Amino acid sequence: MIIAVPTGIKIFSWLLYSFSKNKKMAYDLYLIIMHTLMKIEVKYPNLLTQFPRSSLNYLPSNLNCKEIVLYGTNLISTIKYPFYTKIVRHMINIPNRVLHPIIGILLSDGSIAVNKNSKYKEGGRFKFKQSIAKYEYVYEVFCLVSHYCSSYPRFVKTRINRKNFYGIEITSRSLPCFLELYHKFYFQGKKKVPNDLYDDLTYEGLAHWIMGDGSFVKGGGLYLHTQSFTVKDCVLLINILYIKFRLNTTLHIQRNQPIIYLGVKSIKILYPHIYSYIIPSMQYKFHYKLTMKSDK
Repeated sequence: MIIAVPTGIKIFSWLLYSFSKNKKMAYDLYLIIMHTLMKIEVKYPNLLTQFPRSSLNYLPSNLNCKEIVLYGTNLISTIKYPFYTKIVRHMINIPNRVLHPIIGILLSDGSIAVNKNSKYKEGGRFKFKQSIAKYEYVYEVFCLVSHYCSSYPRFVKTRINRKNFYGIEITSRSLPCFLELYHKFYFQGKKKVPNDLYDDLTYEGLAHWIMGDGSFVKGGGLYLHTQSFTVKDCVLLINILYIKFRLNTTLHIQRNQPIIYLGVKSIKILYPHIYSYIIPSMQYKFHYKLTMKSDK
C-alpha cells in the first residue's frame, strides 16, 4: 500500500495532464479520481462546470499583473459597466471591509429586495434611501457600495399623509451575494435580527447604524429607531450592545413600537471607538452629549 497509493496518484495525475486539452475527458477523469480514491462527491468543482454555457474566453487570464493586492481594497466603481453574465455575478463577493458597514446600514434604513420572477437574474438588490438633507451620508454609503451599482443615486418622491417627501435612493445590481444577506436579515419577507449578529456587528457597523437611524435627544441620550424589529429582536440587540460593547441601553415603546435608548454614559464610552467613522454632518448627534456631566 505504501508503494501503490503514491504510484496510483502519480498515474492519475499524469493521465489528467495528458488529457487536459480534452476538457470533457479531463473532467470525467477528475470525477473518477475523486469518487474512487478520495470518496468525495464533487458537484461543482469550478464555476465553468456550474455554468457550462458561459464563454470560456469571457475572463481572459491576467499574466501581466503580479502584485499582491489585499482582498477587497481594489473595488472600483462599476457604474455604466456592461451587463454581467451569470458566471460573473456568482463570482462577486462582499469583503469584510464592506460587509461590516453594510450590516449596520441594514439595521437602520437599508433593505434588500429580491427578484423572484426571473431565474437568470436571481439575486438581491441592496437599497438605501435617506432624505435630501442627509445627502452627505448618502454619498458616503454610495462610495462604499459603488462597486455593486450600475447607476448613480436617484431622487425619489414618497407621499405620506398627503405630503410629499423627497429623498435620495441607492440601488445595487441584483447579485447572489446580496441574496445571502437577504436570507440572514429576512424571514417570510419581514426584517429580523440575524442570530449571528454578535460576530458580524463591529464599531464601524455601529457607527453607520447610528448615522442612519439614530436621533438626537436634547437633554438626554440617543434613540435608535428599531420600529421595523420585534420586541424579541430588540432584546437581542440590547444584549449584544451590552455584552460586546459594554453599552447600557433600555427598551422604550413609542406608538406601540419598540426603540432602543442609549444614555449619555454609554455614548461617552462608545464615541472614542467610532468617531473616525462619523462624517462631519452627523457629529451633532454626539457633541452635545459629550459635554454633559451626568446621564439624565
